[in-house]
Amino acid sequence: MKDFIKKNFLEIQQDDYSISINRAFLAILFVFVLFFASEIIAGFVILIYPEIRGFSSSHTTSWLNQSIIGQFFYILLTEIIVVGSIFLYLKRRRIPLKFLGLRKFQLTDIFYALLAVPFFYASYILIVDLAVYLNSGLNVSQKQHIGFNSNIVHGPEYLIFTFISLVILPPIAEEIMFRGFLLGNLRKILPLIPAIILTSVLFALPHLFEGGKSGLLWIAAIDTFILSIFLIILRLKTKGIYASIFLHAINNLIAFIAIYLVKL
Repeated sequence: MKDFIKKNFLEIQQDDYSISINRAFLAILFVFVLFFASEIIAGFVILIYPEIRGFSSSHTTSWLNQSIIGQFFYILLTEIIVVGSIFLYLKRRRIPLKFLGLRKFQLTDIFYALLAVPFFYASYILIVDLAVYLNSGLNVSQKQHIGFNSNIVHGPEYLIFTFISLVILPPIAEEIMFRGFLLGNLRKILPLIPAIILTSVLFALPHLFEGGKSGLLWIAAIDTFILSIFLIILRLKTKGIYASIFLHAINNLIAFIAIYLVKL
């Protein structure tokens, strides 16, 4: 597996562009700042609407938690800020977009994504079973708070907004940020395997805190860590980011169907 990854890894050609170690560290710091700043900025922008409407504080809180449209625009703004900032960062440093894996799309990208689905879920089931065996207290049925209450997502228009917010937008922005920008910069200062592991840990970490009042959401962190490994393998195998986006979207689509459509 190690030889396979090395053989298929997208090498950074020095004659195309150059990234120093210092710039790599700055880029990694940039990811951390951007991750939190995008959510804060989007949150302030979304708050403009209840301010204009003159909502009370309790009404504003209820609107933020229950409005499908409000949550959709919050995610949309967050992802626009993330992707736009990364593109601007690369442009100012004259680094081509192929650094992110944005090369010409190929039909084989879809093929590899579909091929990876059963292997990902088989690996997930095996690792979760092992985790439960080692820690019988692991709550595998703990729910993830994704911001779209299934009790209020009804009607085709709300389903469409929820679908775009969960299945379309996050895979694009998160793959550009983590498997494109972050992984590419980590490879400048770390060997390949540690770069893969650290990228996956950093991707899984935010999901650990999505358990709400029920505590740390370990099952989601395990899920996203394993998913990240497969997303990176696709990134290395295809020398592009599209297969990773498709696999990420397929995983989110299955969750969307399970939460919103099966219930209907």
